[in-house]
Amino acid sequence: MDFRPAKEDELGAVLALYRSVIGGEYCTWNEFYPTMEDINYDFENAGLYVLTAEEEVLGAVSFAAENELDELPFWQCREAVAELARVVIRPDMQGRGLSGWLVTKAEELLRTQGIKAVHLLAAVKNTPACRCYASCGYVHYEPLEMYENLFYPCEKLL
Repeated sequence: MDFRPAKEDELGAVLALYRSVIGGEYCTWNEFYPTMEDINYDFENAGLYVLTAEEEVLGAVSFAAENELDELPFWQCREAVAELARVVIRPDMQGRGLSGWLVTKAEELLRTQGIKAVHLLAAVKNTPACRCYASCGYVHYEPLEMYENLFYPCEKLL
């Protein structure tokens, strides 16, 4: 398996991957989010990475140095922070530890860029994601409502 920046010709595959999990038991996404606009933004800002096997996209993650989570009051670290978002693994590949592997690879890359902490939101109803982030060392703060859902704000110091 390979973790690398997404290629332009893979953006449609990333959208298809996002769409493939909508309606699943743990998913809070819908037809309005995430969109190709989100994918293009991540790609254009060098923040879209994929997990591939034999050039087939199995997972994706995006991250940004500036994000809307910065102003939440409980973060331990506020400088050199990145937001991890839109972590997804193809449904038939879930349950194999790939999400944790993908998150760890993203953290390794961010660390090389001088990032000192990662922030993210984990949907309270997405228990597999919450377990994944906890096993990767993320601290879960009290849930808050955003985007019409309940989320755990999570933080990991790198």
